Amino acid sequence: MSFNRGGRDFAVVEVDSGLVAVLTSTRLPREPIDLRHFRIVVHTGWRRRQLGSRLLGLVRSQDGNPTTLQCNCNRSWRAGTAFLAHHGFTTVRREKLMQREGPSPGRAKPLVDLAIRPFGSRGDPDTWSALHNRSYRDAPDFVPLTVADADVHRDKPGFRFWFAERDGVPVGFCHVSQQSIGTARIDSLVVDPNHRGRGIGRTLLTVVLGALAGAGLGSVALGVRADNHAAVNLYEKAGFTTVDEMITWWLPRSGSPLASDTA
Repeated sequence: MSFNRGGRDFAVVEVDSGLVAVLTSTRLPREPIDLRHFRIVVHTGWRRRQLGSRLLGLVRSQDGNPTTLQCNCNRSWRAGTAFLAHHGFTTVRREKLMQREGPSPGRAKPLVDLAIRPFGSRGDPDTWSALHNRSYRDAPDFVPLTVADADVHRDKPGFRFWFAERDGVPVGFCHVSQQSIGTARIDSLVVDPNHRGRGIGRTLLTVVLGALAGAGLGSVALGVRADNHAAVNLYEKAGFTTVDEMITWWLPRSGSPLASDTA
């Protein structure tokens, strides 16, 4: 993707040509802070040998400017949460991981002047990028979506996408990826801030779930911020239940604008 420098900050640890640990590390510049997002995975047979701590040390050395370190970790992964807490990280966000099984929840309630159409028109990558950035720009973890990024997603196997339009103007979208046979994930469901509260998200979700069920994708997963109560309520009414939680951890570096707030 455009923001991870082609993986140039990634690292692997090998022993006798065998892979034992992996580090992914991506700098995400944004105001008023810079974030470096990382993930460390160590083979179970090589844990408790300081490999994780050494890779974290590598992450710390990757920026000359003050940067806040960020890592996402499932609540159920106790070894990961213990590692982050041990190294001084604190939790800043929680995301519900939700899932539903079974047929479509029913037919969508018709809305006047609302049409749902699949991705495919010539200018759709530009439309997707603009709507994504306008809708997510106030989120604390906002990462701009470029047209090039949209093209990368579009070319991935299992890509599915729908626009919601009013009078021919896109006011929402749903991006879905296929995870495995019979399983899909809703990567993003968005309604333009100026068109919320009118049932567009509910209608779009119902249409998408029906289309996925019709394609044999009866198991659908998604992630939603735990404090986004309207979205959580929408998904629960559609039959989704919480199966885990993704926790975002931060460690402000010395000199970071956040350091004094979280010390």
